[in-house]
Amino acid sequence: MDASMYELHESIENRHWWFLGRRHIVSSVLQRWLPAGSRILEVGCGTGGNLTAFGQRYAVVGIDSSVDAVDRARRLTGLEVLHGTFPDDVPRFGSGFDAILLLDVLEHIEHDTDALLAGRTYLRPEGFLILTVPALPFLWSGHDVIFHHLRRYRRNELYLKLTKAGYCVRLLAYYNFFLLPPIITARLWKHVIGDTEPHSDFVMPKPWINRLLTKVFSSEALVLGRIPFPAGASLLAIAGQCSSDEVK
Repeated sequence: MDASMYELHESIENRHWWFLGRRHIVSSVLQRWLPAGSRILEVGCGTGGNLTAFGQRYAVVGIDSSVDAVDRARRLTGLEVLHGTFPDDVPRFGSGFDAILLLDVLEHIEHDTDALLAGRTYLRPEGFLILTVPALPFLWSGHDVIFHHLRRYRRNELYLKLTKAGYCVRLLAYYNFFLLPPIITARLWKHVIGDTEPHSDFVMPKPWINRLLTKVFSSEALVLGRIPFPAGASLLAIAGQCSSDEVK
């Protein structure tokens, strides 16, 4: 991403409903799947908002391709944050991780299957890859352009890429379902009025609207993985190493 986008993230990632909601959902998933103290690597950690939150329960390490983001994250979190790029330029780590997080990162990587393969080499045998990506290609907009997204994923497409990279998928689910109707409406309206200029959707709404959207989005943590949503603006996947029985 451009440096200006990292500045934007730093200014709003602890306030904006989308960041807060996603963090709550991922935190809920982590608590279901990982015991406290587990070692976690967040790939594409940006300016470190997730590292601070997850670091209260887990041993977290961050990696980002932007030197500026790494400097910001180190300054803001005081945690271990390294410069590197999946899959081509990954720093050396002392030992394997219980989980690797790719939170809205995979869509930025040209060779996404190679990045998934790289992730496997850093997982412990019982570890998990936990990732989120933007979903539904018809939702493509100027927001995707300005953040240098290369794609939005379909559920089956992501499943096939995970299995091709050698993972066994434990959970693959749409989320951001409750807010999907207004998201679709907003995207369609922009097409109708000819608003095609790349710009970020991360604009702070009025405080009461932000609080409401945070609660609605965060509430999906209660049902995610238990009740399948038929669609959503995003996808969440949990995948692990395949056992010998699963390989057969």
